[in-house]
Amino acid sequence: MHGADIARAIGVSQPTVCVSLKALEEKGYILMDDAREVHLTENGMRIAEETYERRREEISDCRPYS
Repeated sequence: MHGADIARAIGVSQPTVCVSLKALEEKGYILMDDAREVHLTENGMRIAEETYERRREEISDCRPYS
């Protein structure tokens, strides 16, 4: 996925995505290949999985009981 695809998918400007991707790359969470496609590093994938699980648990805690 390219930065432009990400911008379109989440409804923000390409410059906003560019700044965010640069910060993530500097922290070692993503790599960008020669075609400028974005790839998670091992550490980036770990953070993404932890964040997903945490959010999933928060959402399930908010569901009304049946």
